[in-house]
Amino acid sequence: MVDIIIYGGVENIPLYNCSSRTPEQWSLETGEKQPITGYLQIIYGVIVNLLYIPITKIMLDKEHFKIPCFKIMFQLAITDFFVILINSVLTGILGIQGAVFCTYPNLIYITGSIAMSLWCSSCFTSLILVCNRLLVMSKPHIEIMIFEGNKTFVILSLSIIYGLYFMFTTPHVYNSKHHAWFFDPMIFPEKANQYDNVFHTINNFSIVVMTCILYIPFYSIVRNNLKGVATQSRFHNTKIQVFIQSILICVASQIAAVIYVIMNLTPVSPGVIIFGHFLWQFVHGAPVFIYIALNDMIRKRFFEMMTCNKKNSVAVVVSLNNHSTGRNTSLDISVGYYSHRVFSGLYDFLGHFTRFRLASDATHRHCVVCVLRRVMCYHITDRATNRSIDSEVDDAEASITPLPSELAKKDKEFWGVEELHVDVDVGGSGVERADDDGLDKMSALKMCLFHVFTHSFTLWSEAYECPLDMMDFEMERPELGSLFLASGVFFVSLYIPCLIAIIRKMPKAPVYQIMFALAIFDILSLSVNSICTGLFDIFGITFCHYPLPIFCLGAIAGGSWMAGCMACILLAIERCVEINPRFFLEFLFRGKVFPKVRVLMFCYAVYSLGFTKATVFSLEFSCWFFNPLIGKDPDLYHSHAHTINNFVVGTSTTLLYFYISYNLIFKFGYSTSMWLYKTKRQILFQAIALCIFHTAAALLYVYMQFFPVTPELIIISQFVWQWSSGAVCLTYLVFNRTIRNLVLKMTIPRKVRKKLGLHVGIDEHLALEGAVGTVTGNLVGINAIGVKIRFDNWMCN
Repeated sequence: MVDIIIYGGVENIPLYNCSSRTPEQWSLETGEKQPITGYLQIIYGVIVNLLYIPITKIMLDKEHFKIPCFKIMFQLAITDFFVILINSVLTGILGIQGAVFCTYPNLIYITGSIAMSLWCSSCFTSLILVCNRLLVMSKPHIEIMIFEGNKTFVILSLSIIYGLYFMFTTPHVYNSKHHAWFFDPMIFPEKANQYDNVFHTINNFSIVVMTCILYIPFYSIVRNNLKGVATQSRFHNTKIQVFIQSILICVASQIAAVIYVIMNLTPVSPGVIIFGHFLWQFVHGAPVFIYIALNDMIRKRFFEMMTCNKKNSVAVVVSLNNHSTGRNTSLDISVGYYSHRVFSGLYDFLGHFTRFRLASDATHRHCVVCVLRRVMCYHITDRATNRSIDSEVDDAEASITPLPSELAKKDKEFWGVEELHVDVDVGGSGVERADDDGLDKMSALKMCLFHVFTHSFTLWSEAYECPLDMMDFEMERPELGSLFLASGVFFVSLYIPCLIAIIRKMPKAPVYQIMFALAIFDILSLSVNSICTGLFDIFGITFCHYPLPIFCLGAIAGGSWMAGCMACILLAIERCVEINPRFFLEFLFRGKVFPKVRVLMFCYAVYSLGFTKATVFSLEFSCWFFNPLIGKDPDLYHSHAHTINNFVVGTSTTLLYFYISYNLIFKFGYSTSMWLYKTKRQILFQAIALCIFHTAAALLYVYMQFFPVTPELIIISQFVWQWSSGAVCLTYLVFNRTIRNLVLKMTIPRKVRKKLGLHVGIDEHLALEGAVGTVTGNLVGINAIGVKIRFDNWMCN
């Protein structure tokens, strides 16, 4: 910023002078359009900032803002909000355009200075927050002395001053070719060292050291303070929440800080650069999700704002007509501003609330209101008496049982209800709803994620309400958990560069589009069945400790598995088409048909995620079951959709891979080509490995639903599920030359490859041509791309 004042503008600064070319030429020669990544980052930034708005409003409540911790969190939230605007929204827009510094020098220079200032200020503020928590836990009298009242603002002003200082140092500037922010604007390659920002390096390494030093005693203090009350589930959960929240933010901040220092000082691969930028986005976006997931107070207030709020509601008049008695009951229901918009058309889907066992007109009234209340609101008033009936609804709710439609038709007079009409008047317009079987149809949806979203994020109590004694269950499996966690991190670390490579190849063929979808589903599955499973084992977390988060994670895992199964089947069909262009399902991959296949795959993924029964974690068996094992009827939890899915994927992939293997072995016949021989062998190994893992995982989990099994088999099935997702990335790296080459190019710099004699793509082709007739023992050949055959298109999973 000082240079702008001294030289009278960004373009007049000698090191940032772009006059040698026009902005369009700079973009064309040194930039690269990144539409997919750009749009994804814009979506991420918009979602995070939309969530930040109600959360900052919660922090500003008088009862909260008087607490020093919330003042510090509020400043962090404001900082994160503006950083996300730059490193996600603005970065996405620039990436879509393929912009570089010289495309918009003034905009990028100024926003880069602001981003630098905000990053360093947030680092300082984070340390203040940790110190505040340490003092609250260990020395509360010192915390009061330092942070009481307006003293917090004085301390926070130090972080603002600290951040302002960095605004006058060398800024970050954007480059679309690497899709990240660097100190070097890449105008003068010979002057790259003159852009180094030593103060940024000192800040980042100081953050790494200080956070490690402070978070270790912080967790120790939390653990010691709650040790005496560990049997109380509430305090036990608090201990785990604090540690998980701390470790997530701490690790992400440290890795992002180190990567950004390294990539500005030494050459690194493109994959590491993109990973570093994603971590920078995660550091500023993750708190909003951590607050909602792990902070009970903020989560409760957040969902209250999203549902019912007396200060911000829409009046709904519900008229209930009992035709057996001729009586009419009118109720006023206070519906939250967001709820009435979200659920205004929900009656059409839910059906109408009828065929209940009714003992009186009061129960008639309550039975309908119970359903409406769970879907839409919390505040219910009887118009006739002008009093709240919330407590009456609570009492009546437990006694209401659905009546099978067959009995209702046979004996309407006994049940006292012939027909039920619900007249809903929202904002003055009335809509009449007629009698239907909707409630019976809804019973299958009570154990899925859709029910959670439409019932104020609460689980169906009849299936998922834990007994009090199970909330105090304590058990830790650190060895097994560490194994799950390490293998999960290993697989995801391998999968991410493969995913980036797939994105680069995706527009070229349907196979890569299917691979992209499969990669997303597999990474989600690994995040739950490996990483989360490992953390739960290590810290002794089971379903009854965190019912809602674990239920949601289980829904994600189950949905990802089922959607991934469909992607695997499509991928196997595509391979059959590559082997035999006349394969009877070849039409699925034609230009006009395949977009419809993509839509079908998306719809199946939505169905699997939101409308099938979720799995939940059992610490006792270190596995995910549909049955939470809390003493309920096991038959209640059988998932027929999952069973059908698993039988279909097990049968179809086995038949399809058998077809591929048969054609390779018998129809292609013997060949003297060593390359073709190795290719056939690789495809066979790939087919056998993937078929075994997918089929075994599918059938084992079906078997466990219906029959008792030993604990050893349960653990084996969990590992098989893990490997069915993780083996895919290993298959890419071992058998798929195209993906492997792209990953090597991203992760290993050219200089290192040259030193190792590691030649990729055209480099290898030229090296092999020059090595004809010589000893090639020290040459590592990976892909001679001079040979063009269709095998390379589908040697992938």
